[in-house]
Amino acid sequence: MSVSDNFFDLEEQYSDYEKSRIAILRVPYERSTSYERGTANAPDAIMKASQQVELYDIETGSEPYKMGIHTAKLLNFNDNQEPEVSLDSIENEVSRLIDDGKFPVIIGGEHTITLGSYRAFHRKYDELTCVSLDAHSDLRDSYQGSKYSHACVMRRISELSKPILIGIRSMDKREMDFKMDNGITILYADEIINNPGIIESLKDQMGARVYLSIDMDVFDPSYVPGVGTPEPGGLDWFQILDIIKALNTWAEIVGFDIVELLPSTNQVRSDFLAAKLLYKILSYHFSSKQFVTK
Repeated sequence: MSVSDNFFDLEEQYSDYEKSRIAILRVPYERSTSYERGTANAPDAIMKASQQVELYDIETGSEPYKMGIHTAKLLNFNDNQEPEVSLDSIENEVSRLIDDGKFPVIIGGEHTITLGSYRAFHRKYDELTCVSLDAHSDLRDSYQGSKYSHACVMRRISELSKPILIGIRSMDKREMDFKMDNGITILYADEIINNPGIIESLKDQMGARVYLSIDMDVFDPSYVPGVGTPEPGGLDWFQILDIIKALNTWAEIVGFDIVELLPSTNQVRSDFLAAKLLYKILSYHFSSKQFVTK
């Protein structure tokens, strides 16, 4: 099977940069992964899987690819450069996409890339909240000697604005102390599983705009085994979609990222789920259909 070099294998009519409303930026940054490695391979694995995704979305009755989905040039990194330099390059590229009127989708790579991306959006938009779907809170001030570890990304973002964390089920005691001392909103996975309506509690806690970050380990590993740290007790496909639909109802999602997928030659279901999720988010965002939150 041949594989094209753009997402969803779109013809030029729907993938040309000038004509496209959406731009997907592949960011294969992997510097601080602390367990299983391989997230640098995720952007191209998701792109390959996307070419098997049907382009008509049944739920919304929409075809978001007709908005135009451009696959931007792969963002490369020098292994010897400091994390701050890499984050600056991510921020600059995302800023360019925003300034060009694109809806940016950023595909990692490790969760650290969210900081570079969020900086670009934070600089552009007022009343912006970062909502992170993740198994881990990532609120450590430093991890393994670095303030720019994937385990610190939400701590760094909290220095810009208070994030909202959803699906959490693993924390260090110092992260819990920081959460309590600084009023960081967290919805834990078990709370959502036992009481789906608890999502409504977030409605008045976010700004008019949302930047959404999805760490693939927010899913239970029975759904997505292809992650570096597969924490048990995660959320399922429909629970995640319900959360995204609620966010899309309450605020304007201005961009999003998908991070921390770890592709494997032994199974592709994690790659395909990530690609399908990407397209579902676009269908919710660009569809005229209104969703009633539960």
